[in-house]
Amino acid sequence: MRILSIETSCDETAISILDCTGDVHNAAFKVLGNALFSQAHLHAEYGGVFPTLAKREHIKNLPILLEQALKEAGVGAGTASFSETFPPRPEVGESDAVLAPLGIEMIAVTQGPGLEPALWTGIDFAKELAKKWNVPIVGTDHMEGHIMTGLVDQVSPTEYHFKEPQLPILALLISGGH
Repeated sequence: MRILSIETSCDETAISILDCTGDVHNAAFKVLGNALFSQAHLHAEYGGVFPTLAKREHIKNLPILLEQALKEAGVGAGTASFSETFPPRPEVGESDAVLAPLGIEMIAVTQGPGLEPALWTGIDFAKELAKKWNVPIVGTDHMEGHIMTGLVDQVSPTEYHFKEPQLPILALLISGGH
């Protein structure tokens, strides 16, 4: 399954395209495309993340990062930009759906926890793409994602496998304002 993932929980905007195989006991994934923009330098003068600035930067950078991730994955190199290929349309019904590039079958987007204005930019962007491409959306938990990284083995620079956890397990996560 090909999944487009979107992260906008705080001050980093990230988009990746994954090719996922296996099941819950033998999951593996390959990163086909990945793009990240950190806003840390923009927020430094405020001594922390300024929510409306984070929101503005996510809105500005999501289409750019999507185009970068698609190009890295082999779509769009030398072609028209994403905004030209997928121009915004007021209402898109299933019959008007644009085929998702790379055969993307699902969109995963961070739904929390995080800064509400920042989160909603990613969620709204995911909804717009899902409507255009006629693919489902699944919400993800940012903090659970941090925990799950402890269950991943890197096989190559772009390939990863989930390890079967030895139960019971205990995780301690300390991050940001949490």
